[in-house]
Amino acid sequence: MRAPSYYQQCQDQKKYIQYLEKLKSQSTSTVAELKDKLKKEVEKNQRLTAEANPSLMSTVRNSASPERIIDERNSAEDIIPSKYLELE
Repeated sequence: MRAPSYYQQCQDQKKYIQYLEKLKSQSTSTVAELKDKLKKEVEKNQRLTAEANPSLMSTVRNSASPERIIDERNSAEDIIPSKYLELE
């Protein structure tokens, strides 16, 4: 069997790039759907909390948005304690 020609390598690379672009598109739409779902769940939980205890209503209104929750969960300090992040 001979090695693939330059043309065949280019075709394979084009197919692989198309596959990666499709995968990226699917991942982006999945992330958007999950963000929407998270937002709905947070709103639902806030509503249930407010119904269960009306005195907490001001706390519920000032709570974090889903985007802020996601950002806070992804911060390095949540994963790695700050004492390990400091350089000596």
